[in-house]
Amino acid sequence: MKKRNSNKISPLIWVVSTLLLLPIIAFATPILANTSTVNDVNVINNVPPTITYAPTEVISSEGQFVAIQIEATDADITDTLSYLATGLPAGVGIGSDGKISGIAVATQDASVTVTVFDGNGGQDSATFDWEVKNGTNVGNPSTAQDGERVDGWPSNMVINLSDEFTNYTSSPLTVYVTGFSFNADNQNQPLTPFVVKVDADKDPDDHEFTVVAVGTTRTNYSVGSNTVFFKDGGKTITLQPDETLLTGFIDANADGTGGVPGQGTIRLTDTDDDVWYSGEGDVDVNGFSVTEGQPPQPRLENVQGGQEDDVSILRRSYAFNIHLGTDAPYVGPPATPTPSPTPVAAYQIKNGSFEADSAGNDKT
Repeated sequence: MKKRNSNKISPLIWVVSTLLLLPIIAFATPILANTSTVNDVNVINNVPPTITYAPTEVISSEGQFVAIQIEATDADITDTLSYLATGLPAGVGIGSDGKISGIAVATQDASVTVTVFDGNGGQDSATFDWEVKNGTNVGNPSTAQDGERVDGWPSNMVINLSDEFTNYTSSPLTVYVTGFSFNADNQNQPLTPFVVKVDADKDPDDHEFTVVAVGTTRTNYSVGSNTVFFKDGGKTITLQPDETLLTGFIDANADGTGGVPGQGTIRLTDTDDDVWYSGEGDVDVNGFSVTEGQPPQPRLENVQGGQEDDVSILRRSYAFNIHLGTDAPYVGPPATPTPSPTPVAAYQIKNGSFEADSAGNDKT
């Protein structure tokens, strides 16, 4: 008789056991995968971030401070976003919060790409062109000065008559109005920069101007020195030969409304510059406005028989300037020829007396 192998498992028992274990194996396997690779699951289910704001084009001037906030959103609220920018002009960088800032130190044409990362493999990018023009600042430094104060009225219209930009070439000149720098004494009051043109056949001393550029009204600025873009989207002016630009501001909206009771915004000192000035103590100014293609409209003063412009020429230096850019380096005024000195007679002694030389001077 053959001895039975006691280790042999009955086929029926093996089949039943396998069928009973299959649901357990099938259920347990995904649980083990999820718990051991949590980061991989996050990557698989990750929603990438989206850039919601980046400029389409930037034009700035050499030496102008620039600040641009790149904005992005992410549906995964626990993701931490970081930013990278390539191709930025020399002197400009990007922070961890997506803010591009700095001073371009040289003229150039750049192609900039900004990328936002979410730390889980998701990213988004945007590309824009950046032109850095040859820069000229027209006006005064926006830094604090000794003896400074502010206007006592809330709304003031100012044109700087002492600092000008003239096309001294023989051809039309493209001028890019790129930036507005100022030193503010308060916050949240509307502030609007503008540029006026003096035609070639007029004298700035006649104070006849045409507004050729009105910047974006700003309210989000800080006490102290500020630099912002002159106008969102940029502004370009064509300046004919011998035409002159002057810069100004109004601490109100462009139509004269919105002034905040209290005092003016931009700091000043009572020295150096001649300014065309009109001011108003009321919050909403009567007739105050700047409109492109029109003369600047000052405050109207009620006089016998009607109204007339209330304008003063004052001796003040307001801490503001406007940045202008050109494709080629700015050409300043031609040098004034140095007059030849009046010839001095050379005398010689002849026969014991002074006698003029050959220049024809009389004898003495």
